[in-house]
Amino acid sequence: MNSDIDTVGFLRRFRVVKICVVSPYAHLSGHHWPNAVQLAEALENAGCEVRLLTSARPDANCPACATIRCQSVVAWLNPIYKWLDHDRKRTRVLFAFLQNFENAAVMMAALPMVFSGWHLHFIDARHFLLTLYVILFPVRATYLLAGPCLSGADISPSGEQKTPWKKRFVQFLFEWAFRTGRLRFNCETDAVRDNWLVWLPFAQIQTIPVGIQIPEKIATKSEARKALGLPLDQPVFLIFGTHRMDKDYQTVARAAKICPDRPHLLFAGPLISDNDPKLALDQQNFHDATVLNQFVSDEMVDHLFAACDALILPYPADFDRGSVVLLQAAKYLRPVIATNGVLFGSFVPDNEVGILYECGDVEQLAARMSQIRQMLLADAGKLPFEDGLLKTRLKYSWKTIVAEYIAHFQRTGSKG
Repeated sequence: MNSDIDTVGFLRRFRVVKICVVSPYAHLSGHHWPNAVQLAEALENAGCEVRLLTSARPDANCPACATIRCQSVVAWLNPIYKWLDHDRKRTRVLFAFLQNFENAAVMMAALPMVFSGWHLHFIDARHFLLTLYVILFPVRATYLLAGPCLSGADISPSGEQKTPWKKRFVQFLFEWAFRTGRLRFNCETDAVRDNWLVWLPFAQIQTIPVGIQIPEKIATKSEARKALGLPLDQPVFLIFGTHRMDKDYQTVARAAKICPDRPHLLFAGPLISDNDPKLALDQQNFHDATVLNQFVSDEMVDHLFAACDALILPYPADFDRGSVVLLQAAKYLRPVIATNGVLFGSFVPDNEVGILYECGDVEQLAARMSQIRQMLLADAGKLPFEDGLLKTRLKYSWKTIVAEYIAHFQRTGSKG
């Protein structure tokens, strides 16, 4: 990625593109709606003609939608989803049907733009619907691969096992859609791209990372801790994001227990598996912690990152997908303590945004916590790894990243 791309100069050399950012399911908690809005804003600021299309907008007073034409197709589904959401397991069949319905409704609403030469950029979509859409209509579409890769190991994007006939059918649809030349995938990391290419070697797949919306102001650490009811005189380490089975909370709890600096652990994110951080804390008899097993609002996210001294990223060594949390750390200028694996093992030292520890190494993680604490005490006027974090935040800002999106849309032949 070239962080020195001149977006204005780029647009002077090429005709303006017309892009519709399509983001179904924006009303669901934890969805990628903020990324959709930020991308649309960045494209419009760069001189593109932009539309934003979703099924049901979650925030009726979205400031960006005052300037960007935003259309909600099936907003009447919102109260139904709220009723279903209280017991997702019992209502999962109806829930899945409604998601397919709204996905199809959004695609049909985009058809007039398809026939007018717009490029569609999907942030989330049902794979089988997306492939059929490209096969049946003259769609030029890019799909953001935000989830796990669909590989030859019979793993679906949702992480569930596929039966052989389902796998063959999905692969057939992907092959047909890619052979039209109108579908392209965008991945956040090269590792995810390469995994897909093993399964679909002829596919058009590129790597463009998600961007960072640089905040106008970050709350002070004491303000944020007071707002969240956190201790003011202890180091606070944030473990943020969905509580997945592959996150090693046991090592985090054991390391905090032996760390001499009395760290306070702050867990925040929705519980989507049996890996409840409360269980790990109880098993290790460590209770100097705050656990928020919930989706958190944007305002709370601001406070969580501002309140912490550093983030801990306890992922397995083979984790290779893009990490929004990693970029959020750069956004709020907070260093990371990450496992030395496929993704973090190169990104963290190359960009100088934190330090690494070996997966499962309790003593080393405890030492890394102390190292961050000592860096803070040694220079109270400067954040640990501040220079690297500032450079990384600029490198991955939407102002920089958007030029890569525009270059992609130009290459796909979007009409002006």
